[in-house]
Amino acid sequence: MTLLYTIFTVLCLCIGFYFGYKLADTKKLPEVNPIKVADKVRTEVTNVKKKQEQNKKINQLNEVLNNIDKFDGSSKGQKPIKK
Repeated sequence: MTLLYTIFTVLCLCIGFYFGYKLADTKKLPEVNPIKVADKVRTEVTNVKKKQEQNKKINQLNEVLNNIDKFDGSSKGQKPIKK
């Protein structure tokens, strides 16, 4: 029985190597321009930073609007606004 498992394992390994070699031989990797990739990464990073800044501004404006809604002539219920 162990002989059968040994032969089956080696056979599967050989079949895997064959099909792996066949796939790698037929497909070519696309050529990548590193300058374009770097520009994409740079623009994505700047977009993330801009979104974070916009979210901070939106949160600050929401705090101001909430303070206006809660205003009753006194400072009760008002939240301090950070600049």
